[in-house]
Amino acid sequence: MDKQKIKDQLQEIKTELAYMRGMLTNICSQLQESKDFNAESSKSPAKELYEHPWYKYKREQILAEEESLKILSDHLKTNII
Repeated sequence: MDKQKIKDQLQEIKTELAYMRGMLTNICSQLQESKDFNAESSKSPAKELYEHPWYKYKREQILAEEESLKILSDHLKTNII
């Protein structure tokens, strides 16, 4: 009886080991796919990041104000000199 119990436990260990090997193989292939994807994506041009419409609007306002101030400053310089 003890021999049979040991054989059963050994078979169970072998089954679990085979399952773990399968999981390890799966993880290795997923890691390789991830590496390949990252290598490909680093070659392609960077994607434009999402910008919330409100922040885009505010940024455009600031840029427009800066441009207006620059034009006004240039105008004042030319009229003073």
